[in-house]
Amino acid sequence: MKEEDLSRIKRYPIVEYLERKGIKPVRRIPAYALYHSPLREDTHPSFKVDTEKNLWIDYAEGRGGSIIDLCMWLEGCT
Repeated sequence: MKEEDLSRIKRYPIVEYLERKGIKPVRRIPAYALYHSPLREDTHPSFKVDTEKNLWIDYAEGRGGSIIDLCMWLEGCT
């Protein structure tokens, strides 16, 4: 895959990707959106999307990255 293709994919909004999968934020402000983890049950939202940088982090899992990393994690790819 070309570098320009990867750059274009990484610009796709993570929030929009999650919404298309039916995953809604618990809280949203202009700088970030906060979610319950899409892969496990949690009582406190620990999954954050930085909407300005288009990056995510799951604080409970200690994982994060780009939309590509998130797709791979959600779909079980390595």
